Amino acid sequence: MLKKSISFLLAICMVCTFSLPTFAAEANLSAAERNRRQVTIGDYINESDKPFFEKLTKIYSTFELDENNNLVLTLTDTELAENYKFTSTEIEQIHNLIKFQHNAIIQEGNAPASRLHVSDWKIYFDVYDVHSYLFAAAQIGPAAIMAALSALGSVYPGVGTVVGAIVGVVGGGAIIYTVFQAVAMNKGVYIGIDWDGPFPNPALGTW
Repeated sequence: MLKKSISFLLAICMVCTFSLPTFAAEANLSAAERNRRQVTIGDYINESDKPFFEKLTKIYSTFELDENNNLVLTLTDTELAENYKFTSTEIEQIHNLIKFQHNAIIQEGNAPASRLHVSDWKIYFDVYDVHSYLFAAAQIGPAAIMAALSALGSVYPGVGTVVGAIVGVVGGGAIIYTVFQAVAMNKGVYIGIDWDGPFPNPALGTW
């Protein structure tokens, strides 16, 4: 029954993918939401980096999470270059995203200390960003969604602190569920943390 429900949800999401007006969420923002939202991830993405992210979507299924919740890539550098046409610079970016995720995993007493923030410790993805950087990974699983977020955080230091906190605190399954909701309802996603004193707690939703 669970498998049927998941399949049905995926089918709905796929239908929505091909019928969405790209910037509908932006057009429907209230004035309060516009004031609250200081940045979306799309504000950081450079055209020159898009080929890397496009190639990355093709290897999401080769990421795994080990027993310590650390990302592991099952491909060698040679396979990345020969089978998926990653350049040497892009391969280094893949190594960097894996290191980024490993460093972000919260161990006891290792919560982020800085209170600097981007949009109150949350990253906002509009409809276009959800489809470009999250949806493909969400369809594959938690390791893939962690790889997608870690890639964004490692490539763009301006949001790296917040993405690192997200990767360290927020579970991949919860992010996937929120992404599927956003796709089905033609909305954007925010992912981040709320602070309860010194303790970070997951904060996810659609907008």
